[in-house]
Amino acid sequence: MQILIIGAGDVGLRLGHRLAREQHDITMVEANAQNVARAQAQIDGHVVHGNGASIEVLMQARLESAHLVAAMTDSDETNLLACQLAKKVGKPTTVARVRNSEITASNYPLSPQDLGVDHLIHPELEVANAIVGLLHAPYATYALEFDQGKIQVLGVRLDRSSPLVDHS
Repeated sequence: MQILIIGAGDVGLRLGHRLAREQHDITMVEANAQNVARAQAQIDGHVVHGNGASIEVLMQARLESAHLVAAMTDSDETNLLACQLAKKVGKPTTVARVRNSEITASNYPLSPQDLGVDHLIHPELEVANAIVGLLHAPYATYALEFDQGKIQVLGVRLDRSSPLVDHS
């Protein structure tokens, strides 16, 4: 899959590493020259130096052939504009990192689709939700919720003598 990552800071670079290990074709856009050099040295992919909110830069980064655009900069505005531009150029799946809790609130007047985003990720909210999930299930090693909390997946450690070991 061809994936365009906007932002090669810590979050974008980690995402790039993981997706490259999974054999995806990675292109990154980064405005900071030091981060560009770091990404070029560490990621097996194409790195473009420029502003992720610029259509010229995004086209240089082969936006039109991307299947997924993941906007992971520290700027909500850059991330949202990059996703909107991606939707106008083609129909890739878009993911935006957004730290402004007003935008991710259920009563915000614009839906993620209005913003050109298929998936909004609010890092601090995700961490808070994970902690709350673990508080509700203190025996769990991790807790994930899906479908607005209707489905919960818990990870638990089993003793070697448990009758559940080696059973799905």
